[in-house]
Amino acid sequence: MAKGFKSGGRVQGSTNLITREVRESLLNVFNEQVERISTTNELSELRARNEVIRTILPYIAPRLAYETANGDASPVVVQVHGNI
Repeated sequence: MAKGFKSGGRVQGSTNLITREVRESLLNVFNEQVERISTTNELSELRARNEVIRTILPYIAPRLAYETANGDASPVVVQVHGNI
């Protein structure tokens, strides 16, 4: 079979049912953690909630690619001066 040739199964590019269910479950956990941050006073608990959010975020929100107006893919550097 040639590489890149798909025969049978899901349509190429469609979301896997299990992937969708896992993503929905992770989104529920994410929303719960965000809601509880506002009522949390303990620094250790805030850190733990932050770690949960940081861990699951890549699985529920795709990483966005960037591009510049001239098509150059070099990173943009922002320098901040003064107190903000």
